[in-house]
Amino acid sequence: MSDFKIPTETNPGLGAPITGSTLRRGARRRAVATTTTPVHSRPKDQQEDNNLSGAVSVPQAGVTTGQPPQALEPIRDFKRWVNWGYGPGEPKIPRTPRTNPRARKLAAAKNDDPSTWGTYEDAVQSAKDFGCGVGLMLGPNGDGVDIVAFDLDDCRNPDTGELAPWAQELVKRANSYTEKTPSGNGLRIIGCGNIHELHTSLQRPDGGHVEVYSLALRYITVTGDRLEGTPDRLNDLSALVLEHKHENDAKNPSASEQTGELLPASIPSSTGIDFASLPADLAELIRNGVPTGERSEKFHRVIASLKDLGHSADAITRLLETQPGGIAEKYAGRLDTEVKRCYGKIGTNANQQEMLPPIDFSPISIDSSFDPASIIPRQWQILRLTLIGYITLLISPGGVGKSVFAILVGISVALRRNLVPGRPVTRSGNVLIVNTEDDTDEMNRRVAGILQHYNIEPCLLDGKFFLLSLYGQIARLAHHDGKAGDVTEGQLAQQIIAFCREHSIELIVIDPLVGIHDAPENDNNAMEKVVTILRKVAREAEAAVVVIHHSRKSSAASDNQAGEMDAARGASSLTAAARIAVTMSRMTKNEAKAFGLDWEIGKNLRRIDDAKQNYTPPAEDSSWFEMRSVKIANGENVGVPVAFDMSAIAERKAEENTRGRDTRLRKKTAETAILVVGNTSEGTEQQPEAIARYKTMVKCSQSSAQEHFRLLPIGEEKAFRFTFNELTRLIWREQVGSKAKPMYEVHWKVAPEPTLAEGEITALPEGMA
Repeated sequence: MSDFKIPTETNPGLGAPITGSTLRRGARRRAVATTTTPVHSRPKDQQEDNNLSGAVSVPQAGVTTGQPPQALEPIRDFKRWVNWGYGPGEPKIPRTPRTNPRARKLAAAKNDDPSTWGTYEDAVQSAKDFGCGVGLMLGPNGDGVDIVAFDLDDCRNPDTGELAPWAQELVKRANSYTEKTPSGNGLRIIGCGNIHELHTSLQRPDGGHVEVYSLALRYITVTGDRLEGTPDRLNDLSALVLEHKHENDAKNPSASEQTGELLPASIPSSTGIDFASLPADLAELIRNGVPTGERSEKFHRVIASLKDLGHSADAITRLLETQPGGIAEKYAGRLDTEVKRCYGKIGTNANQQEMLPPIDFSPISIDSSFDPASIIPRQWQILRLTLIGYITLLISPGGVGKSVFAILVGISVALRRNLVPGRPVTRSGNVLIVNTEDDTDEMNRRVAGILQHYNIEPCLLDGKFFLLSLYGQIARLAHHDGKAGDVTEGQLAQQIIAFCREHSIELIVIDPLVGIHDAPENDNNAMEKVVTILRKVAREAEAAVVVIHHSRKSSAASDNQAGEMDAARGASSLTAAARIAVTMSRMTKNEAKAFGLDWEIGKNLRRIDDAKQNYTPPAEDSSWFEMRSVKIANGENVGVPVAFDMSAIAERKAEENTRGRDTRLRKKTAETAILVVGNTSEGTEQQPEAIARYKTMVKCSQSSAQEHFRLLPIGEEKAFRFTFNELTRLIWREQVGSKAKPMYEVHWKVAPEPTLAEGEITALPEGMA
């Protein structure tokens, strides 16, 4: 067996991955992709001169250069980095980073003294100057970073890369950044967590053992030598930490009495309340509390919310006891009394006050340092259709094919293939499609039809494209309280966010909107709150969200709502909140006739039109595709959207119109000439007199007659040639008078016979008639 590779279905039952954007509380920045130079040994000729101290040598210490591992990039500037080297008996000794190359040694770093730690750059510079390794302190430093580490010893064959089964299973479950240790025969799993301090060592099979660090006053070495197949991110390892803590407590019962236990949102609580089922804002209040002065009001709201969710006062007390540093901190020693007092005052459905999250009120100032070139570009996936962090509304009547079109959009993004006509894919990403109206089999049929028509192998979508059918289930992303009239976040919202973080989803399709909420669609206030929850999903999942929404009418009249924002059903707050909106509709019989298409073709054509584009100019033309029947492997036929080149049809129609117009103009010119010239062979007449005579003959208005005479060319060299009564004539106009007040004369004459080219035959030779 070679170095372990994480399979697609990883991390079942654990919390969402913690990326660079969530590593530091309150910060929202994505880790920048970086590279890390593999560790290498210090040159032997530097070992004496650059010795860390008289007792410390570093023959095996790695020196990490360049960037830190991508997973640790967000904390490179935090002062929690140290150096390390080997001491007598090969213990690894932490040292304080120093960048002075003339220093003869490095002072010892202390696990409980952040003043002896430095930034990543500090540690790298020391590593270069002193030939030592780079390490990371795990203890709290007031920066909000909670690092968890699993040290797996004697679990890897450094020659073959083979892992012990127990280590392979632990790496798979953690699904977090994992690197090889300096010795090569061990691994280190690094992640995040939010539980009490824990440092325990447990024996594993095959002579190996695992050491667990959580908020511990310890440090770890960092080699940057990532285990192939493990992610470049820090996952939430709280559940694994607690499992090992329970195992340690079982072997040492006194341990549980010495340390408390904070239950993360990803693990069911022994209190009977599952943190994962709670709205995010409520869980945040319970875990972290609020500043002094707001605690009483927020505590009351927490109790009201938990009571509304059906939990008893005893269950609420037990839950809050597991979070002593959160909202319950104020009531230490009398928590049960305060919970029951509030519980008794609150009736059912009492949570009528909106639970608002803290506002990051930090205005920025535009000054001389403002650099437009540094502004992050908009993160389009499909131009004018899907944008990371924002909501796209797809408005359509029923039976048009919007669900299979949504799957086509998802496959386009997952594979970065231009399958949507007129809208190029600029960025790929993983996709989740949530459908409440169709079962899994029906969704699979549509996927099969698309893959077959476009000749796509299913394996190309492995780990990139996910389908979720909620058919027959009551799943609410937003829930409307009929009595109180409020809209609150449902369990589905957090489930989607957690799944998207775990699987790096960048496009979410909700099909349709009506299936994931129960708010009145015509209530502007209620629908605004539904959209607010959708925006939160887009923001926290860091994904684009496409919401499929029905148009106002399902009749044939809806086919005429192309590009109309008002086509959307329900309250206007929904369409006002969407940044991008497109309509999808059938071709009508009138459109087919205008394009010169047979209705057998036209009835299968669909069009996509921009109804709203806040961030880019709308498309100049509609995007057309044909719903083509594809027979899949099980013998059934499925409609598949296929791009239809309407521009060629339009060009052909334009050419036909031009030819028809030219023919009509030539015919009208000839009619005018015949009436003006009559049977005379040659003549000249003032245009006003000719127009007056012409009006009498055709009984038309002055303006019509003038328009007809404008068809006659100006200048004999451009004369119009026509034949009447077997006599061919030329007719034209000449301008007379001043340029300021031009007048015209009409001239005509018999056309001269064409000049024959030499040798041209004018008649058949005798005998060949």
